[in-house]
Formats: sequence, structure tokens, C-alpha cells
Amino acid sequence: MSAFPVSATAVLWIVFRGERPSAQTCCAGLPKPRTAQPWKHCTWLMRSQRCSRKWKLSDLATGGIEPSKLPIGVGRGAKGLAGSPAEFDDLLNRAKDALGLVEGVIVKDYWLTTCLYHFSQAGAPHAMRVYREEKGQLGESAVCLFTGGTALVSAWGITKRYSEELDFLAVDLTGAGAKTALKRARSQIAKWLATPLGQSELPNSQDDNNTKGYRKISIPVGDEPDYLKAEIVSEYLGDDLLESRSVTSLMGCFATDHQLARYPELGGFELLCTKPAYTVANKLDALHRRAVEGHFRGLAARVRDLYDLAMIARSEHAEDARRRVPDLAEKAPGSFGRGGDTVPRPDRGYAGSILFRKGSEAQAKLEEAYPSLADFVWGDLPPFGEALELAASLDDQA
Repeated sequence: MSAFPVSATAVLWIVFRGERPSAQTCCAGLPKPRTAQPWKHCTWLMRSQRCSRKWKLSDLATGGIEPSKLPIGVGRGAKGLAGSPAEFDDLLNRAKDALGLVEGVIVKDYWLTTCLYHFSQAGAPHAMRVYREEKGQLGESAVCLFTGGTALVSAWGITKRYSEELDFLAVDLTGAGAKTALKRARSQIAKWLATPLGQSELPNSQDDNNTKGYRKISIPVGDEPDYLKAEIVSEYLGDDLLESRSVTSLMGCFATDHQLARYPELGGFELLCTKPAYTVANKLDALHRRAVEGHFRGLAARVRDLYDLAMIARSEHAEDARRRVPDLAEKAPGSFGRGGDTVPRPDRGYAGSILFRKGSEAQAKLEEAYPSLADFVWGDLPPFGEALELAASLDDQA
């Protein structure tokens, strides 16, 4: 029986392909290893710093720890690469030495990609259909699209930074029962993502509209509880923003063909994703909204968005984004599916935001936070001033 009512379900377009992920795509421009630095602004960075100590899966599996005491999914009895500690550690070391990232970050990326793989495999057999009204016609659409900063890294290969959040778009559900259908969709998607790890839960805080779409997925990293954050929002802006992309983990870049075939969670499976233009409009809106509202702590926490925008502006997807952003901003006035009050896009485009105004407090706060990215980016980190110019160029109607 369908997990959703027929009136609010959709085809889940997810295809598995056993293709080897491209090391050129995900590991180009590797720097020398860096020493982890303390991070002052970004909680998502600070959580990963807790995992920067020496972390060996083989130590957990062979160090005399009772199986019942092992973290979920780790060591004896575990499936996939996590069930082969020596092999896991070998790939972990190769990725760590090449990327210059702390071990905990690479391990979290492995669990993130594992969740996405299980999502692709669990979701496909349960593919469902939804009929949505569009100009009086009934059409089919995808129930769930992979989007956001993590998709830019693992699916598009545009950015070279660690990202731990899983962002998904569900179709724009309207009419009777839409709210209930979205709630069920979020629960089902979280269960699919958490298949290899055992549990998902609501976040502790539900203080505002932005947290209501979140689910926490517990993961076995280090000796402290840790989690990935999955967000599922309701929005759909057209089939021309969709593309199927191959997903790759950091460890998968260094795996052999045999390992990729044996451990498919390392990469080579496909998910339907939103094109970078949608992410550009979303991130420009998020930065502009926080700058206008004076939410400087939240602005600093999203400093990664500035880097993402700069890298998209350097990519082959920049012109498509520039063409689409004005229309996307008009179609998604509710802060891109997250609800809350709308902050209008400036008349000259997002380039007219106070964020890009020299000497503004918003810009100063973002500049203060920008260096915190250095230990989570491999390859080129543009200077702050250049990153600002690149980001503003994506929507400058002057």
C-alpha cells in the first residue's frame, strides 16, 4: 500500500548505474594537507572538529569492544565497506592524505553518501505517482529532488568543499490534505535515508518554520553522538530544472574498480537533481534575507553559500543561472519552500543587496567568517573580495 495518498504522491525518478565516479570531477586541484584550525563561526564546522582526532574503524572493530557497544552500522556484522575495517581505513587514509581534510569529515561524507545510496535503492521500488494541477491539466512529476550545497559537491562536481546537509525538494503539494501528505513524505524520505544507520528523528528545536522540514539521522562517527541533517521542503518549479546526476563520495574517488563494484555506496549511482540555477537563486535569497533582517549570526553560518555561488559563477553553469534567477525568484516568493515572510529581491537583482554594499555590517560579518572555510575546501578558495564579485555577478540587472 502506498505510503502517501494517491492525490499527493509522485514518481520518484532514481536510476542506479554502476559507473565509476570521476576522480577528476571530485578531487581536482588537491592541496597539501592542512592542519585543522579552530572555527569560530560555523556550527556545522565545529561539529566536525569533534571528529578530528585519530579515527580508525579497525580500532573499533578489533579493539576488544563488544559488538553491542560498537556504533550503529560499524565493524562486525556491518554491511558494505563499513564491514571491512582494514579496507575502510586504507581508503580513508588515501582520501585524507590527498584532500588534506580531517578524518572525521571524510567518514561523515562516507555515511552521507551511504544514506543517499540506500535512499536510491529503497525509493525506486516504491516509486509512486502524484497528479498536480497545472493550468487545469493533470501532469506527472518527481516526488523528490536532490538539491543544495551537498549536491553541488557530490553530484555536480562544481564545488570542492565538505558538506553534510541533505536537501531535497518534494513537489509543490496544494489542496486538501497537502500538509499531511508532506509530513508523510518527510517521514518516508527520512526512513529511506536512515536505512543503513537505524534511526532518524525530529530535531530538538522547532522554533521557526525553517526547522519543521528537518530530520536528524544518527551516524557512527567517533565516540560522541553525531548526525546528518536532512531537509525536505515542498516546491516544484518545472521539469527543465531537473537532471539525473551520478553521486560520488570522497572515498569513492580513490577506490578501485573492484571496490566500486563491491561497495556501490562509494559512488556511481544516480539521483535526480535540481540544476545549479535553482541553488543559485536559493542561496542568493538566503544570504540577502539574513542581511536585510540583521540576522548576522545566521549569515555567518551560511558563509559556505558565498563560496558555492562564486564557484558556480566560475563554472559552465553560470550563464544558465543568470538567465533563470529573476524568474525563479518571482516563482518562489516564500523563501524557496521554507515558508516565513518574504524579503523582496532588489530592483537591480540580488547584486543590489546590502550584502554586496561595501562597508555594510552584513558584509563585514560575512568577511569575518570567510576564513573558516579554509580547512574544509580542497582546491582554490577565492579571496573574499573576488568571491563577492562573482556571487553578485549571478544576478546583476544594472
